[in-house]
Amino acid sequence: MRILIVGAGALGGYVGARLLAAHKDVTFLVRPTHAEQLVEKGLQLNSPLGSYSAPAVRFVTADTIHHIYDLVIVACKTYSLTAATLSLGPALGADTVILPLLNGVAHLNHISRIHGVHRLIGGQCMLAATRTPDGTIRHLNNAHSLRLGELDGSLSPRVMALGSLFSDAGFPRTVSQQIVLEMWEKFAFISSALCMTVLTRVGQDRPAPKNEQIADALLNECRAVAASLGITLRSIALSRARTILEAPEATLFNLLFDDLLRYPETEADTLLEDLARHAQGGAVTAPNISQAQALLRHYRGMDVPRTAQLQDATAAMEQP
Repeated sequence: MRILIVGAGALGGYVGARLLAAHKDVTFLVRPTHAEQLVEKGLQLNSPLGSYSAPAVRFVTADTIHHIYDLVIVACKTYSLTAATLSLGPALGADTVILPLLNGVAHLNHISRIHGVHRLIGGQCMLAATRTPDGTIRHLNNAHSLRLGELDGSLSPRVMALGSLFSDAGFPRTVSQQIVLEMWEKFAFISSALCMTVLTRVGQDRPAPKNEQIADALLNECRAVAASLGITLRSIALSRARTILEAPEATLFNLLFDDLLRYPETEADTLLEDLARHAQGGAVTAPNISQAQALLRHYRGMDVPRTAQLQDATAAMEQP
């Protein structure tokens, strides 16, 4: 099976490294600047589950795709989705499957409008990883989870074949018959974490406060938004999310806050915008989500040192 992975960041690099370690045929679709880094350093994964090093990997850029691929794994950030999706045409044959592993759910409609819903399989990945400035993929704990499934819940031959592919690469129990629900449950978790990061301004020099009340409020708002679309988030999934959000360690919030400080655009912007849009469309009252989105917008527009922006944005919002 010929595999194209869109993106070689923390997610794409991790999944690609696991597939390469299992001797699968993998090519990365990357931006020219990232291509230079791959030429210089190859692909490096540091992980407690087993590290991997490839001094040379195959890659293409948007203007150098010359082969048809059996599987396209979309692992870019949500804000890069439009450009990435539009570049895929030359990589797609009649039977090419597209498996997005992005956070949220908006990408399903986006990809299906451009390339057809018949190509699309739902996917969800739970992974704590980051890409260091030198390009190394650093896995931050001993857990990883990848789930995939047909959007209608059927156990098709192509889903079962992909389940075997990822099982060979060390991912346990990959096939799901309720992948849309699982994607929404992760959407609720990561959106709540993003909102908490913005609302509490948790950074590496600012230990996480007790977050029980705000975690509950945000998860309840996400549950109401999902319910307005006919999706019932499971109590066990919300309980797991609450446990992580209420943990005394600030690891997750530090990662999210670091992204806000380092990059002019992050997936927080697109995820919260999509969640707020669903809330508005479903006539759901979601004051905490709305406040987090407003704070983030205010933060993005301020021309002051970024380390002070979230705190200043909060003060501005609290003025009568």
